Amino acid sequence: MLVGFDTQHFAILDQFQLGLSFADIEASGEGPGPRESAKDHRLNSLSCLLGRSSTGKSSVFLALHFLSQSLLYGPELAAERIADAGFDSLLNYADQDGKSIGLGLNFYRPSFKEYLRYELEFISEDYETKVQYERVLKHSRQGTEVLLEVQNGEGWLRPERPNAEGPSTLDEQEPIELLDDSLQALAIYGRMLQYPSLAWLYRQIANCFVTQDPFDLNRLPARVRPGVETRLAADFSNARNVLAYYQQRDDRRVEKLQTVERILDKIPDTKITGDGNLDRQLTSGNLKLFLYYLLLEGDYSLICLDSPEAGLYHEQVEDLIREMRIYLDHNWDCQIILSSHSNILLDNLRPEEVWVMEREGLAAEEAKVQATWLGDKAKVQAMYKEGVSLGSMWYSGHLSQASETWYKERD
Repeated sequence: MLVGFDTQHFAILDQFQLGLSFADIEASGEGPGPRESAKDHRLNSLSCLLGRSSTGKSSVFLALHFLSQSLLYGPELAAERIADAGFDSLLNYADQDGKSIGLGLNFYRPSFKEYLRYELEFISEDYETKVQYERVLKHSRQGTEVLLEVQNGEGWLRPERPNAEGPSTLDEQEPIELLDDSLQALAIYGRMLQYPSLAWLYRQIANCFVTQDPFDLNRLPARVRPGVETRLAADFSNARNVLAYYQQRDDRRVEKLQTVERILDKIPDTKITGDGNLDRQLTSGNLKLFLYYLLLEGDYSLICLDSPEAGLYHEQVEDLIREMRIYLDHNWDCQIILSSHSNILLDNLRPEEVWVMEREGLAAEEAKVQATWLGDKAKVQAMYKEGVSLGSMWYSGHLSQASETWYKERD
């Protein structure tokens, strides 16, 4: 599970930290499990990024999407897939002279009670995007060890010897040399089962679903191409292809309730249309809810949804959050991160699940983005225990530092 995330010179996220830093991990020894410490600022299985517009919520998703796509397609193509102007549009605008981006992800691996960190630096040179530096760290009871380190295409890794009674032991360093410095070593060695920690880390990053903008569909799209697909696109444009996959899979099963029927039973007020694959009419919020439930049928390590409450009335938002919690209870290795500025969605969350994104002096172009965890805010916790919902606190200006300042000045 992703417990922390940091960036350098990425979009508006310059020197940005979200969740648990690796320095905190090392300072705490092996560390407790993800839910054992109220003072542990790690991301939860269900987390929400709350904030006004232009406070970096979408940039967090963009960075996670870029990392995931770079492992699958390489950084150059990944940047072109997610940004209109490619890699240069991902650079921090305040750092005009720099051409590099630094990204770091901290994961907790519960099976072995250890942490894995993946950090790398991309650089733009001669109109090409290259991997300047890449490293994988492991922290456990024994301390911190480097599993892989590569600079400009050359470096080393330490093979692992599986241990049935606990974490793998490490062998001597093994030199590696990549074909070119636009490749990520994790994209290669993370697909090999003889490197179990790297393989686990690769799956956690590559197996992500990220949607950056609230999608708006009036009807279920037709198939975007022939054939079936197992994963939904970020804009849900291939929903028919994914439905075809589930239909083929369900035909081989003996369960009475098929995938589409199971989803539709959770959605009220649908009408019969005679469609063989989807035999009820879905419009407006019901269609959006159906696609979200279809997403929760998949196998993902991380799901990021931007403003999922848009277009849904309050009861549908409650149903969606409840289904997300059920999904996470049955898929312990999955995680969902939402972004929102809606008091309706907040009413269905707990303080320890919310991070408030803010920028110091929103009028300043070089304002730093900061993320504040509500889990250790005594006033918020006290009000929540008294029955005041987070949505009411947000609407009243108790969650945002900027809002609190505005209310004090007005009074």
